[in-house]
Amino acid sequence: MTNRLTGLIGLVFAITYGFTGAGISSRLKADPLGPDAFPVLLAVVLGLFCLALVIWPGSDASEQLPVSRSATIRAIIAVLVMVIYGIVLEYLGFIISSTLLVAVLVVLKRGTLLQAGTTGVASSVVLYLLFDRIFGLPLPTGAVIERLSQS
Repeated sequence: MTNRLTGLIGLVFAITYGFTGAGISSRLKADPLGPDAFPVLLAVVLGLFCLALVIWPGSDASEQLPVSRSATIRAIIAVLVMVIYGIVLEYLGFIISSTLLVAVLVVLKRGTLLQAGTTGVASSVVLYLLFDRIFGLPLPTGAVIERLSQS
């Protein structure tokens, strides 16, 4: 029953996200698909997987392995960190906020501080160069960097 309930909640979220995403419009006509293509496609994929979970729920949750308290706490912290990431992204910029996000996630997966810092910096710089410079999708530089560059 838990899997079906999760699937129904996800299905409602996918439908809501899809209708919201379909309403996105832009004055720029550079993209032939439009700004609503990615959210709608994501909603369709999520909706199909959630529908499959409702139809074929698999084993009951009572048959699954128990989750430890520390794993649950780490998962909650990870979700909170991702919410905070979305809030501070515009202010701190992509590179700084992504570095911090990845570093915290690596620490939550029991990585060392050196691994966290290295992975955070490397992944955020590579993703910035890939999306901003190569694909031409502008990412936020952040108010912090803009203030430093004006000085």
